[in-house]
Amino acid sequence: ASYHEFGKVVGNLEIAKGRLELAASANVGTVLISSAAANDVKIEVAEGANVGTVAPTTEAAKADVEASTTIPAEAKETKVITVNNDYAGGLGTERSPYLIANAEQFNKLNNLDWAKSYYVKQTEDITITTPVVKFAGVYDGDNNKLIYNYDSSDLGYAYIFKQIASYSEFKNMHIVMGRNAVALLKEADWGTAYGATFENISFS
Repeated sequence: ASYHEFGKVVGNLEIAKGRLELAASANVGTVLISSAAANDVKIEVAEGANVGTVAPTTEAAKADVEASTTIPAEAKETKVITVNNDYAGGLGTERSPYLIANAEQFNKLNNLDWAKSYYVKQTEDITITTPVVKFAGVYDGDNNKLIYNYDSSDLGYAYIFKQIASYSEFKNMHIVMGRNAVALLKEADWGTAYGATFENISFS
């Protein structure tokens, strides 16, 4: 009836019923509560625990999240959220970025509504074969390798992101090129001149 977390959780920690305790040593990006009825889940977050977001996925869970007085205010999401299972975890927000662990998840960035901005974090070295057509938000490579072995291109080089749809940031990326040169970003959206920030980017 009780789950105690003392370490790091990569991905979402999900609970439907019982008691969840995050110890002071816990490091959890996203906790999803899916109670079927109010009071199905009890949440305790110890002082010192690192938690990104605690979010309800049902109306009953909303009450359980609101009832917990130990969840830090900045980590508490009181609106019912819909989980996007295209990624290894996360909600696409600054405190809970979408987690990218493989090429399939990277490619699914193309499915997002780029009228909005998203936060994305790469958690593993990955090899990609196709670019992202449009991006808006923050892409954090977390110092992992993004390998693009592109052998041919109409332009003589390949690009990882074709264009940005609003101001965007790219950081902590180590890009590994194959036979052809690889550009991180091909262009801004024509006519808009969106800005971009690049920080701690390397190519090899």
